[in-house]
Amino acid sequence: MNLHGKETVETNQRYLDEAGDTTFYGKGKVNIIGQNGVSLSFILGMVKFKEPLPLIRERILALQQQVSNDPYFAEIPSIQKKIERRLFLSCHR
Repeated sequence: MNLHGKETVETNQRYLDEAGDTTFYGKGKVNIIGQNGVSLSFILGMVKFKEPLPLIRERILALQQQVSNDPYFAEIPSIQKKIERRLFLSCHR
């Protein structure tokens, strides 16, 4: 309970995803930023949830199921790969 008489839920911080490339230099310490095949950006994402972790997992699994069944996403290679490899619908514990 907190000072206002409400039950508190622990904040679970979970790193969810990254995108891009952290490689700035190639062989011989040559700057490769901007060259073909090298990402122009790098992104880190983190979300704070104020819900119990099992509920969060349940919602993520439901979203994955929704994406895997949506024809809009059917032609996206990264989605196809996850479905084929059964990477969707498996939340790590």
